[in-house]
This record gives sequence, C-alpha cells and structure tokens, in this order.
Amino acid sequence: SNLYFNDELLFTKTQIDQKKDQIYNVGDYVIVRGYIGKLYFAQIETFFQNLSDKSDGRRWVTLRWLYRQDELPKDAINFGEEVPEDEIIIPYTFAPNELAPSCHIDENIIGVIQGKFNLLTFKEWNKAREKIFEENEDEEESEEYKEFIKHNYFYKIYWDTPNDRFISLLKPESKPKKKQQKKNNSKQEEEDD
Repeated sequence: SNLYFNDELLFTKTQIDQKKDQIYNVGDYVIVRGYIGKLYFAQIETFFQNLSDKSDGRRWVTLRWLYRQDELPKDAINFGEEVPEDEIIIPYTFAPNELAPSCHIDENIIGVIQGKFNLLTFKEWNKAREKIFEENEDEEESEEYKEFIKHNYFYKIYWDTPNDRFISLLKPESKPKKKQQKKNNSKQEEEDD
C-alpha cells in the first residue's frame, strides 16, 4: 500500500533487485553494504521516493541501526541502573552473532540493502541452538549450525545512542515480595510444629 506525504511517496514493501524475487517489508532486518564494502545491520523503518521536480526519482529507505561491539565506543561499558545482577559482566564483551539495537535512524539509498537476516531474543537464540545441538553430535561443526549462524543474530542489550550507554534487555529474576516471604515463613513454622 502506498501513501503520499508532501512530495514523497511512502510504501511498505519493495523489490530491490529485479533479478531476485526477494521482497523487503517495513520491519525486516537487513544487511547493509557500507562505503568501503563493510557490512552493517539495520531494521527497515520506511521506504520512500521523493517525487518533487528537483528529485532524481531514486528510492530511499529509513533504517534503524543495530551495532556490533567494534562499532561502539571502546569505553562503552556504562549500563546505568538497569543491569540485572549475575547477567551482565562489566566490561561487557559481545558474543559472536550478538548485536545491540539502537534508536539511531537515518536515510539511505535503497540499493545499499544486501539481504535479510533474523534477529532473535537471547532466549530464542539459546533455544534454537539447543535444538540443533540435540540433533547433531558435532554441535558447532555441523552444517545445520553453520547455516543457522549465517542468517541468525541475537540481542540482549540495547545501545542508548543519545546517552552512550548500554541498557540490559534481560529481565531480572523476580524475587518474592517481603510480605509474601514472611507469610511463607510463618506457614512453614506452623507446619513444623
């Protein structure tokens, strides 16, 4: 479906390369080719085409970036107050295939998109790996696992771009409330008598 806004045509899906049948939709996670051939990771926010008289008619994409550790400041270890205990070690080191979503958004020519990938939560990632490992003795050497890590990435932290800090996205274990804990202790004492 298309929508016109000022001199722009907004659309929710597109085909980038006419030779390939790949359709890209708003919300897809994509691999993006940088200036020197380096690959980056992003999520599609919008597609648009400027229809003004001064425009060359090129199609554009708005991307929300995801970062690898080497793309962030070297001293980016501040988590603020959101760190669940025993979950994040500081200084924090990314695992292979780990990305950090962010709020950094900008516009690019649509042709920079190279392909899609899947972004999983840390829990989904571990569950998928366990399933592969149950079915393969060689685990990380199996063809199934190699194919899995080629197209799948995960996240457990968020890069807070304006404040240059990480925010953990892992939910801390819920601890019983003190009143409930006291009540349970009282019941246990009665049962012991």
